Amino acid sequence: MKQSLRHSYLSVRKDGIVSFGGDQSWDHRPHMRQSACGVIAAADLLLYLLRNEYHDSCRLFANGVKQDEPLSWEFYADFFEWIHRKYLPVIPHLGMIGWELAWGLNRFFRHYGIPLKASWGVGRKDFFPTMSRMLEADIPVIFSIGPNFPLRFAGHKLPLYQKQGKQYRKVTAVNAHFVTAVSLDDQWIEISSWGKHYYVNRREYWEYAKKRSGFLLSNMVKIEKREPFGRLHKRNCI
Repeated sequence: MKQSLRHSYLSVRKDGIVSFGGDQSWDHRPHMRQSACGVIAAADLLLYLLRNEYHDSCRLFANGVKQDEPLSWEFYADFFEWIHRKYLPVIPHLGMIGWELAWGLNRFFRHYGIPLKASWGVGRKDFFPTMSRMLEADIPVIFSIGPNFPLRFAGHKLPLYQKQGKQYRKVTAVNAHFVTAVSLDDQWIEISSWGKHYYVNRREYWEYAKKRSGFLLSNMVKIEKREPFGRLHKRNCI
């Protein structure tokens, strides 16, 4: 059975083109283009949550942005830079690890009184059930296609596919990369990466994680509900 987000996924209009999520290659800094996939995934997640569920926690969308309309590139770039600077620093050439990503998200949740809690990693048997539960709760799922381990430069990569009619065609392959899941069925994970729409084969991901990377590195950011924070004043984002 397919499990999907309830609302249209985040899109951004840049140079007349509408993306499917954010794209780290938009940044002018070489180290960010190389290593900022975790910040992009976090920006997409937070903007999705703020627009669709937690808009009262932050005045970011105070002027009203329709759920099915693309965000402007200028708006997205400002938000991306702000959370990078305040919550999610990137180490040049190394990027970000999953624990750091969860830590930055938790700081944001606490700061704006959002009753969610992020943690890095779930057990092997819980990976796809947890992903399904998060999507059912209308929470995008950030997960990693980890680096090769123990031989970091072995060159093994996970294929990404695009759908043409009923066929799935391999178009690229990646490693050491965060992506965001927007739907899941028995065979495929539908994802956003580099502002484009791709699919990951579940069996291939499992084999890659087990044989080429390891489940500490190829895993997910688990986000679940928590008790509401105490009364907080509404704050402006950015």
